[in-house]
Amino acid sequence: MPGSIENTLRELNSWFDELPGGVRPKLLSKLATLELCCWIETYIDVLIEKVGILCGFDDTWIKDNITNSNYGFSYNNHLRPMLIKLIGEMGVKSVETNIEKSKPGMLDQLKSELGSLWKARGHLAHSPIVAPLPQQTTINAPSWSLNRQRIIEKNLDILEKELEALIKTIAP
Repeated sequence: MPGSIENTLRELNSWFDELPGGVRPKLLSKLATLELCCWIETYIDVLIEKVGILCGFDDTWIKDNITNSNYGFSYNNHLRPMLIKLIGEMGVKSVETNIEKSKPGMLDQLKSELGSLWKARGHLAHSPIVAPLPQQTTINAPSWSLNRQRIIEKNLDILEKELEALIKTIAP
């Protein structure tokens, strides 16, 4: 899966720690969150393409019919519907049930992390740093994004392994 995000976030965090106050730390914090969101979108696209290919779909079809028309990464509104297009509602339910049995709470954590980041991304991507935000938005330090990335990657890896296990039982 996409790899250098951890190095990017570490670098942004080190720059953040070196700087005195002013707007630069806010810019670095905003950039770290947006970089993390880009990484998540890429990770999910790669995951969907991998699952689709394991199911026997052509990679061009997957891109044309699933990933290219997706513009987000929340679990319920984006990731889950893409998975349903590939393995069906029953397949997704089976994966979710298996995860809940083996790793209770993991799926809720993933949903929460992705949902929070999706909301933050919307605010940050559409508001200049110097403009007043329409509602109070916290801009977290790059270290926060680094910690979120580790949690999300671990949970997406678990989801991926469970998807692969299911596909082995149903794919031709």
